Amino acid sequence: MEILPKILYALLAFLVGSIPFGLIISKKYGINIKEVGSKNVGATNVMRSVGKIPGIMTFLLDFLKGGIVVLISKYFGASIEEQAFFGFMTILGHCFSPFLGWKGGKGVSTGFSVFLFICPTQALYSLLVFIIIFAFSGIISLSSLTAVFFLHLLSLDNNLLYQIKLYTFLTLILITLRHRENIVRLINGKEFRFKKIGF
Repeated sequence: MEILPKILYALLAFLVGSIPFGLIISKKYGINIKEVGSKNVGATNVMRSVGKIPGIMTFLLDFLKGGIVVLISKYFGASIEEQAFFGFMTILGHCFSPFLGWKGGKGVSTGFSVFLFICPTQALYSLLVFIIIFAFSGIISLSSLTAVFFLHLLSLDNNLLYQIKLYTFLTLILITLRHRENIVRLINGKEFRFKKIGF
């Protein structure tokens, strides 16, 4: 891609990522998600504070943001490293939305969607890790942090470009920072648990 279209598409990707679907959906149910639960606009808080259906809707829409940006950039001839860059811009937009005073979600669903199209094998293995951890713990944050760590670990495969490894690392750092409060609660044994699936 030429430099100007690349800059414009990066800004567009950021704006797409910044659409606060959790806030939009929760308001349809008469609830301001920024004022309840953890006050986060992500799918976990929407599911916990508003209900399963709005939570699933939020997850799906946040998930679609990343994949759509990557696929459209690919359609217009972006290289795989450019697709990874645009995808990361979408994750940044999700986490630091100008529509929410530069606050936002934690980047997990949007990030998974991005890497599902950039490095699908590694993304699917990380999803498996998420499912296993959640099945035994019932804790979304722990499952997410473990999965994104494994995503970066698996991305160190020699068959992947170094740019992809860089963006999985930056995503790991970003998602970890966005989970600071969750990590404190995990350490103190106070993190919210959904019902365990169990085996």
